[in-house]
Amino acid sequence: MTLPTVACVLMASKDFTPDYPVRLYEGVRENWTGPLDFLCLTDTPIGYPGIREIPLEHRFPGTFCKMELFRPDIRGTLLCFDLDTMITGSLDELRQNRRHTLLQRLRRHHRHQLASGMLLLPEAVRPVVWEHFSRAPARWMDLYKWGGSGGRPPGEQGFLQQLWERRGLGTGPKDPAFDYEQWNREGVARWQKLYPGQIESYKIQIRPRGTLGKNTRVVLFHGKPRPADLNWTLPAREVAA
Repeated sequence: MTLPTVACVLMASKDFTPDYPVRLYEGVRENWTGPLDFLCLTDTPIGYPGIREIPLEHRFPGTFCKMELFRPDIRGTLLCFDLDTMITGSLDELRQNRRHTLLQRLRRHHRHQLASGMLLLPEAVRPVVWEHFSRAPARWMDLYKWGGSGGRPPGEQGFLQQLWERRGLGTGPKDPAFDYEQWNREGVARWQKLYPGQIESYKIQIRPRGTLGKNTRVVLFHGKPRPADLNWTLPAREVAA
């Protein structure tokens, strides 16, 4: 089975510096058996062994910079992480997933919505996204802007939800590794349902509990504090009963 490419996006800012993709790469490398292809779309040179850099071309603002993951020149299946993610356990099971998978949003009153902090994107699902978004990026970024989306899910994850949950894949090339029938029947899969207890929020689950879950492999920060604010340190792992 061909392993996915691990991908992230860095548009450098006061919150995100080249240290973030380096830390993410090191976390993945430590918890990944065998060859690793690690890609960073970036507007800033990183120059770190093991990180393959591809320049950002469009510089869409804020979280919309992640839309460049859908560019037609980016090939293969992508396992994508936001930069403010810490890897705390083996990814060997999670990387076997071949379903089109996003997060469910982490706060209880948003659980019906999609979140894009961790994505599994088969190549076949991406062309229709880029085709749709690139026709009128300013329109979509205004419609789904943070703080003014009129009740719609904000940011690029709102755009993706309306496209995938309402319109579907449409026509395009077929990927033999992708189960289209399953996608059409159940929609976009959610990481938390496929791998219960393995993906946790620092703010919502780990910080209130005071421990890292005993089975946690991926820690999501989704805003403040960020990993650098904690000196890249997490609480001790919960002891199994």
